[in-house]
Amino acid sequence: MDSIKEDVQKIFKKISKAKSIKDLIDIEESFDAKYKIKVEKNPEISFKIIKSELDSIDSEIIKKGFSFDKIKLKTPLEKLFYAMAWKQGDLPKLKHIVQGISDSENDVYDENRNSGFVFYQFGRYLTKKIGEPIIDQHILRSFIVYKQINKDKEVINNYLKLESISKKHIKWIKEYKKWLVSLNKNFKEDNYTYYIDRVLFALGKSIKKNNE
Repeated sequence: MDSIKEDVQKIFKKISKAKSIKDLIDIEESFDAKYKIKVEKNPEISFKIIKSELDSIDSEIIKKGFSFDKIKLKTPLEKLFYAMAWKQGDLPKLKHIVQGISDSENDVYDENRNSGFVFYQFGRYLTKKIGEPIIDQHILRSFIVYKQINKDKEVINNYLKLESISKKHIKWIKEYKKWLVSLNKNFKEDNYTYYIDRVLFALGKSIKKNNE
């Protein structure tokens, strides 16, 4: 447990001192490849999506989980990506992403939702507003353990076992976003949060493995 605490504190200290995306990539390089995000599968997203771009999608179609027979797909690319989402069983998740985009632009957060937290936050990230990161279990695990570093072993162990994000973790998502905003003054480059997410993904995956 002591080694895990030391690793977490060391990485967060390095992040707080980072001044560029290159610094963050250097921190990520300190992790074994098996813990790092496969960038070829999850490359940086350079575009953003705004609510007005989604206005052409009928709201009823979104609510019903993008019913295949009601969507009018036009381009081969639209059809290809729709087909992939369909094959993976991911169509119902799209409504969470869409709501995240809409709520982010309206500066509201849906605290009453009971599912789809990762996809909802991903939608918020796609608007590219400051303080709207990508999250998943590994990233949030890293941050919560960091914030609870002085708690007893049992408390930390509970968070090291974090497997999924639920309503009870909303407060941690909000704290994570505030922490990221506090680092904004350190970076002149856009999308630095993507690289912090990558570092914390590797950290969260490694501390879980080392606790098993």
